[in-house]
Amino acid sequence: MKKDQIKKNLNHHVRLRPVARWFDSNGDLNQLDDDWIIESYTDEGVRIKNLRTDHTTILGFDQIHSYMSDPNRNYSGIKYGVLILNVQLHIHGWKVSFEPTERPGKADDPPSSTREKEVQEIIDEYYAALKSKKYFKGIEGKGICALAIVPEVSSIKLDLSNLPGNFNTLFEPIYYSSGSLSSEITGRSRFTFGCRTGDRVPYAVTEVTGLGQVKAYNSSMLQSHYDMQENRYDIPNIAYECKIITTFYRYLTSLKGSGVSGPFFIHTALLNVQGYTMYTERISGGRVSQSEDIRPLLRHVPNDTHLETKQDVAKAVRPMFDYICREFGFDKSFNYSEEDEWLFPFNQ
Repeated sequence: MKKDQIKKNLNHHVRLRPVARWFDSNGDLNQLDDDWIIESYTDEGVRIKNLRTDHTTILGFDQIHSYMSDPNRNYSGIKYGVLILNVQLHIHGWKVSFEPTERPGKADDPPSSTREKEVQEIIDEYYAALKSKKYFKGIEGKGICALAIVPEVSSIKLDLSNLPGNFNTLFEPIYYSSGSLSSEITGRSRFTFGCRTGDRVPYAVTEVTGLGQVKAYNSSMLQSHYDMQENRYDIPNIAYECKIITTFYRYLTSLKGSGVSGPFFIHTALLNVQGYTMYTERISGGRVSQSEDIRPLLRHVPNDTHLETKQDVAKAVRPMFDYICREFGFDKSFNYSEEDEWLFPFNQ
């Protein structure tokens, strides 16, 4: 990339393609699709800084293939874009190095990518079914809050007819707030779902499959805060994140109690949220979502990850919250301390 071109992109917030690869002493960590800021340039190259972690590095001009604008993310004078690289950044602690790639913007697949791709397809099919409104007994409403847990091992066999008597409580749907709670087995899945008086279809459903997968959604949670003056829906940031943390914790604990152990892949997404905002009293700013769906990168949770408490789970899911908050114009989730601890009671 020519120096004259990068001059035009100073102070732009950019995502990297391929996404940086993170490591610790045990090997690969999850990929995080962070924003980086183009801080400066010299005769040697371009200095960029990770806005989440403050890692900095210099990219040679020959390591940058091209710059692409991302105008849908522009907000409050900040320009957004994507840097297509000829290398992939490797981050070990505070050390940032790189490896060349065979094609611009494309990284070599890591060893575990085959199963990861299978899991991504499972989750994509689930979200597609939710968006089509044809999932289970049907779906009403616009914005959908959803999550999924898929074991890394694909050979798990869970006896759906011999689950604990308190199954409905163990796998209670996301933000089940009122109405009757029912359960039924359909095919190779057991569904727990909530309906209120007057509902034609369930507003919240959890599906547990014979392969130990858990999929859950709520189609009313994101409709609870409507700004009549602005004619839009506001997602309550603290309450939303709290519900996702506590739901993940309950499901992971319940899976373990049912004999399904990790490692796991986990994911959460917001579907059909174009025109929504993320509301928080603590931080000013933000923007209306220009994206129809907000889907962070899939998270892998190794067996040695501590998930004994809700705080442990909060740390595991934070990168997904950071991603979601960036889509609403914030640098990250502001509900964590500098030590990565969740700041609020888990009863929001």
